[in-house]
Amino acid sequence: MERIFRSQHGRAPKALAPILVCAAIALSGCGLLSQILSSLEDYRPRIAVQDVAITGVSWDAIDLEFTLKIANPNPIEVTLDSFRYALEIDGQPLLKGDQGTGVPFKSYGTSEAKLPLKLSWTKILSVVPTIQKKSKIPFRLTGSFGFKTPLGMLDVPWNKRGSVPKLSPPNVVPAGLRLVGGNLLGGQLELALDLDVSNPDGNGMIEISAFAFEVALDGRQAASGKVSKLAEIPQGKTQRVPLKIIVRVGEVGLLLFKRLNNHGDVQVRLGATAQVKTPVGTFPLRVQRTIGKHVN
Repeated sequence: MERIFRSQHGRAPKALAPILVCAAIALSGCGLLSQILSSLEDYRPRIAVQDVAITGVSWDAIDLEFTLKIANPNPIEVTLDSFRYALEIDGQPLLKGDQGTGVPFKSYGTSEAKLPLKLSWTKILSVVPTIQKKSKIPFRLTGSFGFKTPLGMLDVPWNKRGSVPKLSPPNVVPAGLRLVGGNLLGGQLELALDLDVSNPDGNGMIEISAFAFEVALDGRQAASGKVSKLAEIPQGKTQRVPLKIIVRVGEVGLLLFKRLNNHGDVQVRLGATAQVKTPVGTFPLRVQRTIGKHVN
């Protein structure tokens, strides 16, 4: 397994409280040994998850970085000999890791370590499909650090609960084609391509801007352009947005005019790129849709 644990400290490793541990071994009797082990509790390193940072978000995945603080009350450095972790999403196990490492932690002080994890939206939805209806993803991260001592491995557990925002790309679908004006003698037809633009969750309002589009009708290139701001969509809502296009009669306009007389269907192919502003950042969006629509 690739080592994903990183420490910000790099001194040479040493044993954990060797004098006290050896004294415990020398003493006989389970009761006495239990008392000694209890007294060693003050020398157990303390571990806490201090922070969870989102280091990257896309339509495909979210990158998290957990910052762990390790407080070592011993007068000597202690060395991390094992590192285990498990991540649950909404109560369901998603991933886990188990690896050895030789990271040392300084004496009489606090060291910091980083645990980066990448979570795929596709994998999360396959394990916990109910997350699709939620705008935030609850998680629980548990784990333990192991330190070798003369008495065996000393495991120090840690855990963290929280939530991260879920990101779903908006849907942009051609929903209708309307003739709104134009002049056959002037060689142009003015159409409105109605778009259904939805924000599945988005964790709030999203804004779609820099919408650069190309439209083909019945397989023929018909129009292209760019809209600086296409729409603002509240969380969980769908809006009907008209996209005005000008079609030259000499290209596909005459074909459309004939279809209008017969109330026929037209195949619409929409290709577009855009920028989507969300509460957790701005992300690129690519749209490729082909659908048959009635001309009104």
